[in-house]
Amino acid sequence: MAKKSRTPPPPRRVQAPKTRTEARASRSPDDRRKLLVLGAVSASGVVILAVVIGLLALRGGGGGAGAAKSALAKAGCTYHEYPATSQRHVTSLTAKVKYTSFPPTSGPHYLQPALWGIYTSPLVQIQSVHNLEHGGIVLQYGPKVPRSDVDAISAFYSDSPNGMLVAPLPALGSRISLAAWTADPAKLASRDAPGYHGTGHLALCTRFDERAFKVFRSAFRAKGPERYPLSALQPGS
Repeated sequence: MAKKSRTPPPPRRVQAPKTRTEARASRSPDDRRKLLVLGAVSASGVVILAVVIGLLALRGGGGGAGAAKSALAKAGCTYHEYPATSQRHVTSLTAKVKYTSFPPTSGPHYLQPALWGIYTSPLVQIQSVHNLEHGGIVLQYGPKVPRSDVDAISAFYSDSPNGMLVAPLPALGSRISLAAWTADPAKLASRDAPGYHGTGHLALCTRFDERAFKVFRSAFRAKGPERYPLSALQPGS
């Protein structure tokens, strides 16, 4: 039996897409004016956003070194920065290391950091520097600091204890010190910045000032050269 011939169905009618010229021609003058206005607004928004981002970068987002310097100056504190020269580990807590500041803010340090927390006896400085390398803030105070300020320091610690070491330091006398060690990750990884290890930050104050201390902590905590997330720097760890 012969097969029936199959007649292919007629081709479907396909509408050709409009060209850009046709699409533009179909828009009314009012539509075109609206599009121009929207484009201008959008471009302005991008420019404004770029300016804002640039200003924040220059100011450190309102919480950088500039803000810390200003707040510390208003509180009557002195503030210094020291180029970090080394991240070398030493194997003895009694190793003799010459630091560029006192208390130290960077440099060679004991291979094991101290447990995060608040202490009633002095820290081993060569060990606490390792905590600075991990992005911690080390706050120390002398025996002549008023009891009211020591209590305020304890409350300051309890308000946000992660990445904090607090302890007495007899050599400070009537002063309170705040130390931090920060570094730019891009520079640490760059071959164009050999020998770069970041910057040490040290504030020395004759009294506790909550605002200044909070600005210092916000500016420099969790920004060390060997960086850990703040959540990993819990008391006792």
